[in-house]
Amino acid sequence: MPAVLVLWLALAGLQNPPQAVQPSKPSEHFVQSHGIKLHYLDWGGNGEPLLLLTGFGTPADTFQPLAVGLREQFHVYALTRRGLPPSDEPQSGYELPTLVADIVAFLDARRFDQVHLVGHSLAGLEMTELATRYPRRVRSVVYLDAIADPASANRVLQDDPLKTAPASGRVWNQISRWWNQYSVDFSGVESPALALVALLAGTGFLLTAIGMTINWLLQLRRS
Repeated sequence: MPAVLVLWLALAGLQNPPQAVQPSKPSEHFVQSHGIKLHYLDWGGNGEPLLLLTGFGTPADTFQPLAVGLREQFHVYALTRRGLPPSDEPQSGYELPTLVADIVAFLDARRFDQVHLVGHSLAGLEMTELATRYPRRVRSVVYLDAIADPASANRVLQDDPLKTAPASGRVWNQISRWWNQYSVDFSGVESPALALVALLAGTGFLLTAIGMTINWLLQLRRS
């Protein structure tokens, strides 16, 4: 099991950033997962499937600039998590195993044997659980500010001198029931994985970094 490598990117400004890719509107689709409807976007592209997973409370189109740039190397998709329109908003089903099952339902609906996963924040827990439980379905994992340990983070927030307001709402209240006590375990991740902790890095840099990261991880696996 390769260790999860962490690359800290503290960039206040980029010299000669990559040229911006012209925007392209994705197509919208839905899949069924355990009786609910999940929304996803398809940007098209060349290469193996890559699934973008958002942080809490953000829809699939959050990744628009990133997805457009990644199309040159991958066929890019993004999923809107249950509880956020236009996906369905069921009254229950926000435990981690259920959230992971939603992702698997998407993979099954698209008939993907394997996929590259790129996720932000809360998606880090989903990707880790998915890669641990279904190692043959995951080609590689890229964490975008997504490796924080929830239980540790919750303790920090309790002592936050700034008294930062936590997330709120019906969906988060259900997620927080397990999130506050959950300790992430990366030891079961067999696929190549890298964590990008990016401060003030532009979209152009991130899409370049993600593409290079996945290619490097796959070369590492073959060696």
